[in-house]
Amino acid sequence: MSGSQPPPAFRVAPLGELRAYTVSEDELHDLARGGNVSLSLNFGISLLSIFATIAATFLSVELAGKVFMAFFSAGLITMILGVFFLIKGIREYRSTGALVKAIKGRLPPSPGVQENTTVVSNP
Repeated sequence: MSGSQPPPAFRVAPLGELRAYTVSEDELHDLARGGNVSLSLNFGISLLSIFATIAATFLSVELAGKVFMAFFSAGLITMILGVFFLIKGIREYRSTGALVKAIKGRLPPSPGVQENTTVVSNP
């Protein structure tokens, strides 16, 4: 033995089938624009949780005057914006999913693979 270590072994798992989809510029632009889905959903959920906190405070504490108007206004604004961003995020999520489904639907089903079999007779 020469004392040197053998080179590392590389193992690659077989892929089975590689699928390539053709995408137009418009579809690619729509897919890139769909990246804001999670941002809209996060804004909607966070604004609605802020609204819930403001509503709980509004209902559990006795407020008067300017403080009452500030809590009411903040609650109303966060509720409206939260619902708006939540609906916007859900619509964008559905449209992006439908676009991906349409792109994947263009690929015809893969043909069946026929294997040759040999018959071995017993002697």
